[in-house]
This record gives sequence, C-alpha cells and structure tokens, in this order.
Amino acid sequence: MVDKKKLSAALLALMMLAGCSSAPQSSSSAAGDSNQAASSAASSSSAPDSSSQAENSNLTETGTYPIVKDKITLTYWVPLNEKYTSVIKDFNELEMSKELEKITNIHIEYQHPVEETAKEQFNLMIASGNLPDIIEQNWTGRPGGPEKALAENVIIDMTDLIDQYAPNYKKILSETPEGARQSMTNDGRHYMMTGFYYGEAVAAKIMIGPQYRRDWLQRLGLSDPTTIEEWHEVLTAIKNQDANGNGDPNDEIPFISKGASISCSNDNINVFASGFGANMKFYHVDGEVKFGPYEPEWKEYLMTMNQWYNEGLIDPEFATTDKTMFDAKIFGDQAGTWFCGLMGDMGRFVKYCDEDEPDWEIAALPYPIDTATGKAYNYCGGLTDIVCTNGANITTSNKYPIETTRWFDYAYTEEGHRLYNNGVEGLTYNLVDGEVQFTDLILNNPDGLDITRAIAKYCRAAGTTGAHMPDLAVMNARASHPIQREARDKIWSLASTERTLPSLTVDAEYSQRQADILNEVYTYVDEMVLKFIMGLESFDNYDNYLDTLRSMGLEEAIEIQQKTFDAFNGRG
Repeated sequence: MVDKKKLSAALLALMMLAGCSSAPQSSSSAAGDSNQAASSAASSSSAPDSSSQAENSNLTETGTYPIVKDKITLTYWVPLNEKYTSVIKDFNELEMSKELEKITNIHIEYQHPVEETAKEQFNLMIASGNLPDIIEQNWTGRPGGPEKALAENVIIDMTDLIDQYAPNYKKILSETPEGARQSMTNDGRHYMMTGFYYGEAVAAKIMIGPQYRRDWLQRLGLSDPTTIEEWHEVLTAIKNQDANGNGDPNDEIPFISKGASISCSNDNINVFASGFGANMKFYHVDGEVKFGPYEPEWKEYLMTMNQWYNEGLIDPEFATTDKTMFDAKIFGDQAGTWFCGLMGDMGRFVKYCDEDEPDWEIAALPYPIDTATGKAYNYCGGLTDIVCTNGANITTSNKYPIETTRWFDYAYTEEGHRLYNNGVEGLTYNLVDGEVQFTDLILNNPDGLDITRAIAKYCRAAGTTGAHMPDLAVMNARASHPIQREARDKIWSLASTERTLPSLTVDAEYSQRQADILNEVYTYVDEMVLKFIMGLESFDNYDNYLDTLRSMGLEEAIEIQQKTFDAFNGRG
C-alpha cells in the first residue's frame, strides 16, 4: 500500500515531516510533566509492568479523574475527513475536547493530515521513525497488518494495559466476545482500543445501496424491481416512456454510475454483480473464499451489462463520471437509478426534493436477487464486523502508556460516551427521560449546517472511530429523514451478508506478495470491466482474460486469502 512517489518529492516531504514533528516530538517535552521517568517509555512492543502506576506519584487511582495531578501532553496523529475539515481545523476546537481536557487533565496536540494525502503522510511518518504518542489507523488495510506494526516496534501490545488500566473497555470486551475476537491479532494480542457495534447499531451500519426516482416508476405504473430481469424491464421503460414527464422521451438516463472500479466502495455499476451471486472482490461461499471477477458468474454479469450498455440503459459517460457529474444528472432530472451512500448522498438528494422539488421522490430499491439462490446479497465491506477497524494505538515513542490507556478508557464510561458522541450536555444535547435529544444547535443549526457537519463541529461522531463506541442516537440523527430510515431499516437490511468477509489481516509472511498480486490484478480487472461492458473487448477473448489473471498469481492470492480467513475463524 506504499504510494510510489518521485524520489525528490519523497525526500522533501520527509524533511518537512521531520521539521513539523521535531518540536513536540513526544509528550516528554510537555510543560508540567513532572514524573516522566515513572511511566517509562515503551521501548519495545511490550506494555509496562503492573508496578508502573504505583511508582508514579503523578497518577491518580484508576477509575478516578483527573487522571494526572500535573498536566501532561500527548501527541495524536489522526486524519480529518471532509466532514470535519468543512467546519474545523483541529480537534481541539471541539467543545468535547475542551471538556475532556478539564476532566482528565491531559492535553492533546493533534496532527491532522487530510484524507487525500493521509496514506502518503503515514508512510513517510513511519519511515522517518518520528512517531507521535498515539496513532489512529486501520491496520487491517495495510500489508502485514498490526502484527507487522508490533514486530517492527511501531505500536505496543496493549493487552496488559487494558487488563490493568481500562476497566470500562475491558467490561465491553467481556460483553462482546465476538467483538473482542475481531479486535485482536490472530495470536490473541490487543493492539488497539476501538469501538464495537452491537444491538440495533449493527443494522444501522448499512450505509449504501440502490436508489431511484420513485415518482418516475409511479408515473409509469411500474413496481420496484427485485431481480436482474425486472431491473431490465424498468430501465427499458425509463428509457422509452418519458419517465420524467417533460415531453421529451430521450433525455432520461436509466442508470448512472460513478465509474466501475472494483477498488472503490460499493457505489458503482459493479454492485449489479451481486444479482448474479458474485462480489467485485473477495467473498466466501460456505467458508470457501472466492474472487468475484474470476468466477463464472462474473462473465454473465459483464455480458448483461454489455447488453444494457448497447441498449442505452447505462449512462454512456459512466466510465468517466465523477461526483460533480453524478450530482448534476440527479439534480437535473435526468437520472432514474443509481447506487450511492445513505447519509451524505441520499441525505442531500432527499433534502433537495423536500425544499426545491416537492413533486420528486427519491427512495431506496432492494439489492437485486440472485435467482440461482433466491437471495439478495450485500457485499459491502465491514457489514459483518462488530469491531470498528480504525482504532487508536499507542506507539513505542509514548512515554505515558498508562495515562494514555486511562485517557482512552474514559470514552467507555457512560459520561465519556455521551461526551464523544453527543457533545456537551445543555449545549448540543439534553437528557430527556434518560434518552439523548439533540438541541437545535445540531438538528436545526443556525449556521445552516446539516446534521452531520453540525455534529462534526462539536464532537467526535462524524465519521472517525478511534477509541470510543459508535452511538445509535448519532447514527439515527445522521439518517433522520423517513426515506433514509426506510432505506436502511426496511429495504437494504433485507439483503444477506452471509457471504461477506470480515476485515482480515494477511500474515506478514505473505502480505507483500498478496499486495503485489492484487495491485496488478485490480488494475487489470478495472481496465477489462470497462472494455467488456463498452464492447471494446470481445467476449471471445474472455478465456484470455482469465489466463492473464492466473499468470498474475491470482490463484495464489486466493489461497492466501483463504489461509487468512481460516486463521481469523480460528481465533479464540
């Protein structure tokens, strides 16, 4: 996953990184750090022994606050997504951060790369060896995963720290054994503190699916499609019968898509493959790992999409459509159906309908049923994960691992959970009969911010995970429109996730080989998907396509993924 850059650019970036990091290199330089030696640095991936807290006169008793008598400072590397960067520049601007510092007496200096360059900056940071005290990272998506990070002394094993200094997090682990299993390495080490989905929050994770202009189908007297055959009938009617009712039968686009890359999230044309029983990447059938674009069903899917493309049912610009073009076709009353997200995308679309086009109705469609099995499949990554894979880690540069663990653990108290997710009581929410009710600062923001960005301005529940639990009240608030609730709870939830793989970490022994193979495979599949659908490659050459995938080592990659899945299933 290391991005290849020109040598000169990499060297320059490294020098800039070192320059930016050298001042507060670690918490040891913080003002008021009166007992640095007592909570000694983790010079390897092992946690400190149990005597550390007793020897540290600056620490208060576990479970009491503040955590330290004299203030300390920790450095924290965490990317900011667009939801945050639209309203803040630093997490210290959040009201919850100010309140958290008062409670714990620990100050945080945040290091915030933007999402677009986060991978590159992370790689440069690791290469420089200039580590912050805390890293927020999804290690399952990196070659070698957390095992490699532990072996290379980037992060520490938190198993003993959690056992001794995180009673609230430890309680959650005991209550969610599957979450505990998913949040550890294959050999049973806890390397992060993170969040877990359980209860109603599991179903609330469904964030993407098919959408359409419901008013168009009602105008045409059509029922919602459930199978690929029914989709074909509906798309054909949209194309030929003036679905938008403006008198021009030729200005509708039955289906639009943001490209066709298998590397992207499940918001493009390849989701139709689920109607043939296949996924665009890895999945499993009764425990046997498969790679969708290598399966017989994939050819059937591509041939069907080629037919639809030739019939004018698929946007002729689908291969090059970006977000701006995508939005323009929906807001321009041209698009009939598409795949995209629940919150940011559908939220904007239904709001536009309510405010500007009350006669329009945008709604959700079910995932297409595979007629061979009689089931619809949702292969979106993470749906079978109870654990939030983007957790918070303590690095080997951290001189305060006990204090850091306790600081993390506050988020798992009842008060801490509300602070992280709901903000400050009386400002952003009130408790009514024990239930959180957001104030108008969130629900009807005076600055015109939507709910997600209003939350992003005040607390840490707008798309990042780290060391805190997700919150159902927030998830419901961010998908508060009745159409969004219908989509998530009554339509998309009907699709089965039985074939969806959990988040997996390939063993360090095979990780680089796996990454090398898949980088080449994904690029090639993306190219060929477009060629087959658009008729630029004959299906007479499909066997050559399969031979090329074999020559790239795909079958070896499938074997590695099978071993990884088997190891995951073998965890305690």
